[in-house]
Amino acid sequence: MSIAEFGKFAAFLLTRTDRDGNPLLSEARRAELFKNQLPAGAFQFGLGLAIRNYPHPLDSDQTVTVYTWGGAAGTTFFVDKERGLAVVFFTQLIGGSGEPATKVADLVYRSM
Repeated sequence: MSIAEFGKFAAFLLTRTDRDGNPLLSEARRAELFKNQLPAGAFQFGLGLAIRNYPHPLDSDQTVTVYTWGGAAGTTFFVDKERGLAVVFFTQLIGGSGEPATKVADLVYRSM
């Protein structure tokens, strides 16, 4: 997938429409994408997405819930439905720690 295609996919997850505004999934099916499919525990996964809850970088009383997935070389995207945010971030760091993507997310939330 190219960066542009990842951007379109992230936008679709946020809006559930194609670029012309036509719905691609019913609300019930879209909700299923974002619903945890595993038994209760530390990890949560929707259909093709990891569900992560983080403390907000500027307000520890708030939680940021993002829907995300990353690749082996540091490619990642995340969607924050509550804030209407879709972020695509690509690097080429095989064996990296994921730290660059975490820093980008922190910068995004701090700038809001």
